[in-house]
Amino acid sequence: MKNIVPFLVLLISISFANAQEFQKTDAYQVSINPIVNDKEHTLYNVRVALTDRPENLVTNFRIMSPEGIKSISIQSLKQPDLLDVEEIIKMELTYFEPQACTISKYVLVKENGAYIDLPAIVNMKENYPKIETTYVFPNQALGQINKIITLEITYSDAFSIENIEVIKAFAWQDNFDTSHKVSALY
Repeated sequence: MKNIVPFLVLLISISFANAQEFQKTDAYQVSINPIVNDKEHTLYNVRVALTDRPENLVTNFRIMSPEGIKSISIQSLKQPDLLDVEEIIKMELTYFEPQACTISKYVLVKENGAYIDLPAIVNMKENYPKIETTYVFPNQALGQINKIITLEITYSDAFSIENIEVIKAFAWQDNFDTSHKVSALY
């Protein structure tokens, strides 16, 4: 047993050392346009496209109002160690209407140029303890070979991690059931 503990510590250390994180990218651009315009309600389409080929749609989704947007960021994770996937795009939109929340959209970019949307994650910023839901991929810390993991991370008031719980683990075999919706309140 004493010999196993140093081995496990070494294995976990190597896993974290080789882990990759999402990096900011300018390869994609975001545009926001009205799609329904009546006197009471206007919905807006958030569209993510390639910067050098804006006609090439990567993903889109709807929001109620662009006026409450605090920030939009697009990041990329290269070579995520999923079969036939060369990149994962993560788009985060933080806004305060009608409630403070962050919408995270993940898109798998396949080697053949096709895009696969993962279910959006909506993290509401209203309850304590703070809970955040996120996806973890094989080449990231806590990732598993050929799996896309949905984690729920609970933070303390000092923003240290109190608990990590696996919500779902999807075995990746070059497909994904997009009928799931993931959300968390925090």
